[in-house]
Amino acid sequence: MPSIASAIAPERVVDISDTEKGPALAKLVTALASSSENLDHERLLAAINSREDLSPTGIGEGLALPHARLPELKSFVLGLGRLSQGVEFDAPDGLPVHLMCMLVGPDNPDRQPDYLKLLRSATQFMRNERDRLLSLDDVKMAYALFQEY
Repeated sequence: MPSIASAIAPERVVDISDTEKGPALAKLVTALASSSENLDHERLLAAINSREDLSPTGIGEGLALPHARLPELKSFVLGLGRLSQGVEFDAPDGLPVHLMCMLVGPDNPDRQPDYLKLLRSATQFMRNERDRLLSLDDVKMAYALFQEY
């Protein structure tokens, strides 16, 4: 069973200064795609944007969980972006997003339970660790929090 700690890598934890949703998503997509040989940047960006068009992934409390599935993936890939300016994500509470955790997984029905488990774990992690994640001087220290979780 995969975990959020096994799906993330230090190079997928980034600070993002963009103030618009599209460029902010693109920055995190770049971090994920550049650190995984199985992820094509353009395909991933299109999948993430398509998912956002279907239903925005702002979950409230300053958090967003953009996610997508791609048939060519065999494993899960996770990234975290801290949005210093706050970005509008159409969250139910109307608050701008300051933490964005992006999950990409295999588009395989057999992996659906793992995908949902990781979405729940990532959501719980962000809710539990939000204040610590936002207060870290170095965003790379957030990777250590994932490993502890």
